[in-house]
Amino acid sequence: MHKHPLLTHVPLMTVPSNFVMERGEEELVVDDSFMTDYAIQIQAIGAAARWLDVEDGWDGPKYLREKSWLIDMLEHAFLPDQMTGWNGKRQFELLSLKMPQPLESWESEEQKRAREMVERTVGGCWCLKLAHGISGKFFDDTLGMLWRRYDGSDCVEGTYAGWMRWAEVSCKQDNPTKPMEMPVFEPTMVGRLADHL
Repeated sequence: MHKHPLLTHVPLMTVPSNFVMERGEEELVVDDSFMTDYAIQIQAIGAAARWLDVEDGWDGPKYLREKSWLIDMLEHAFLPDQMTGWNGKRQFELLSLKMPQPLESWESEEQKRAREMVERTVGGCWCLKLAHGISGKFFDDTLGMLWRRYDGSDCVEGTYAGWMRWAEVSCKQDNPTKPMEMPVFEPTMVGRLADHL
């Protein structure tokens, strides 16, 4: 898909070299072109945003700046991953901890980390992205994989996971997410879009 004429001006995504994924008896090499095809929707929006078609009136860079509402995915969807160095097992352990009982003023360092993860995620993220597929091959088990494996562990009452689940559906953020400001940039493709269909 990445070789389609509409997408060729967008650079390929990069993955660690020599990454091999087992698939039954076969091996699947995950290289830059494979990863790009896996997330082709990102390439497609990147292609449209970098295209200038004067004849048909399409100015991708201008459209992106003026009409798109983009957010930083790392900051607003992958915060627990960043807080734990992309360690799904660590996230699972922290969120599975029991919270201090009512009237207990003391919390352990681990409970403090778990509380901060929940507070920052619920208070500042617009979602919690739970990766499953290929991400697990890059980062071992993800939080989403572990929650799926241990059914119900994402909502155990009295745990930080249960508290996060409750807060996500019961609370409203005080400071709604703001879009990123897009810089002015030159198109990487100039010409009639229709000529490439």
